[in-house]
Amino acid sequence: MKVLVLDDHEAIRGAVVRWVQVVAPEFQCVEFSGVGEAQLFVKRNRVDYAVCDLEVRQGCDTSLLDILADLNFPVLVFSSHVNKVLIQELDVKRVLCYVSKTSVIQALKAGLEALFTGRSYQCPLVQATLTRKFDTLETRRLTLSKGQKQVLALLVLGHTREDVANLLCNSISTINNHIYRAREVNDCRDLTELLRRFRFWDHG
Repeated sequence: MKVLVLDDHEAIRGAVVRWVQVVAPEFQCVEFSGVGEAQLFVKRNRVDYAVCDLEVRQGCDTSLLDILADLNFPVLVFSSHVNKVLIQELDVKRVLCYVSKTSVIQALKAGLEALFTGRSYQCPLVQATLTRKFDTLETRRLTLSKGQKQVLALLVLGHTREDVANLLCNSISTINNHIYRAREVNDCRDLTELLRRFRFWDHG
């Protein structure tokens, strides 16, 4: 049996591989640090299971999960990204197990055991997120134009609106308009919420 392990942090990949070997010593792991290379591998090679982070390089990337769902590969998501919107999206993508990186290590072990036996599993933190009645900081995906993405990408790096205008060769009013429209379309109370959601999905 072959397990695809996707995470851009070498130490975390190593920890996942070690726990796979504890739970199923006969399984072979194939490690990847980027979504693109993992996608190519999956399209050309057979894997039996996948353990994937969602914060790979930048933002929250679920594109590999679409491919794995189409191929009916059982998946365990092992990520620090956890919110109700994401949990619902992963359910649609038929993700079998979901473990938060902030959980105790036993949760990863329990998730792997469930994955390899075809059972669903959500760590206690994921379950608590699902049952929470009020979540004022829910994080839905943003709908953004190309220009809005460019502006927000520079703002999250710490640039001022004036810096962004200069870097993009635009007027400050154009930059303000991009921000206003992005907030309006995505129902964000303020720029802080807009940037928080942008960091979560698009610029981790």
